[in-house]
Amino acid sequence: MPNDVLHPRAKIVDYVSRTLGSSGVDVELGEDDYTTVISDALELYNATLPRYHREALSVSSAQKRYPFSRVGILGVVHLDFITRNIIPADVDPFDPFVVSLTGPNLGDESYGDIMQRLMYQKQARRVIGSEPEWEEQWETVQIGALNGTLLYEEQLVLYIDVQDNTKVSVQYVTEYIADEDDPRYSVLGLHTIPREDVTWFRRYCVARAKQILAAIRGKFEGIPNPDGGVDPVDWSRLSQEGGTEQQTLEQEIRARRPPLLPVFG
Repeated sequence: MPNDVLHPRAKIVDYVSRTLGSSGVDVELGEDDYTTVISDALELYNATLPRYHREALSVSSAQKRYPFSRVGILGVVHLDFITRNIIPADVDPFDPFVVSLTGPNLGDESYGDIMQRLMYQKQARRVIGSEPEWEEQWETVQIGALNGTLLYEEQLVLYIDVQDNTKVSVQYVTEYIADEDDPRYSVLGLHTIPREDVTWFRRYCVARAKQILAAIRGKFEGIPNPDGGVDPVDWSRLSQEGGTEQQTLEQEIRARRPPLLPVFG
């Protein structure tokens, strides 16, 4: 379910501004500074916890090249190759749970027997140690022409080599984007970040904003007050505080990075 906290962008700006107490000091962050804050937070988030997807793909021995364009795709992480017994007589002689045509019917099996048999068959269909070869490659593809000028785009292409027709489960990742004017925003905008990550995202924005604000305030010796004096600015405290918080949050999100997929020889 989309979150209702990080969209529109003004909600993040308002949260960071109120957390920093903007109403009490004249030297504050500008719109460009907030853009930097959100961009930095999103860059780290995309690099650590991109959005994972799974999609089924039918492949055949007669075809090797499969264009795989998806909105905001960064790359393909993994392919699972799945095979099935298409011919009823084509059974595994070592399958202890197979039901032959001359054997007992399903009415003679308990629920536990059925589930155990189905689980065995499901695991047997998944080829792990000897998966077919595949690789991904970004290619420049012509997509049309405008006023006599050819138009091209970078397209992800999968090259898959299989011996038989089969089904492939493709796992790929996409990025989140912050630009509300981007046509992809409705699919990949800040509102699509999982709700459980909203708090982290806002906290990181505040920590990053403290460091930028500290750099801005550090350029001034103080802020003139109505009495003719100068009120000191807390740039040193902000810088140290923001740096510590940012480091803690970076460690926190990196600890949640999904583990690498196992490598089978």
